[in-house]
Order: sequence, then structure tokens, then C-alpha cells
Amino acid sequence: MLSLKNLSASIEGKSILKNISLAFEAGKVYILIGPNGSGKSTLASAILGRPDIELAEDSEMLWGDTSILDLSPDKRAKLGIFGTLQSPPS
Repeated sequence: MLSLKNLSASIEGKSILKNISLAFEAGKVYILIGPNGSGKSTLASAILGRPDIELAEDSEMLWGDTSILDLSPDKRAKLGIFGTLQSPPS
């Protein structure tokens, strides 16, 4: 359902993600695990549409067959792409 192809991202000119390609299937749960500074939060933030993350021109982010690169975070949330806290307050 969500596909990333050649996703490269930077913040304030600092390259953080380089050519990430992943496919997430509907109905499955995915967990990002890795050491500090490996790009987990940047990857999640790029998917969610954080505005200060700059994506390379050849980066692709597809929801089904439709690119979501130009969608704002609220429009992505309406599609079901959103984040939550690991331990949300009750």
C-alpha cells in the first residue's frame, strides 16, 4: 500500500537518508529498530510529511499508485498515514 523508492532526505543540508526503498503492505504492523542516529525518526517524519525535510527529486512515495509527496500532513493523515506516541497519555 505504501511504497518508498530511492528516498533520500536531508535536513538543513545534512544528508540523513540515502536511496531507501521499502514496501509496506496493508494490514501488517512494521517497527523501525536501529541505533541512535540511524535515521528512524527522519524516515518516519518524511513519510508523515514533516515540512523541513528536503527530499531528493528522484524520491518516490506512493500510496497505492498515487504519489503523496505533495500532500500536506493533514491530507496524509486522512489517508491513514499518521504517527502516534509510543506510550500515549490516557
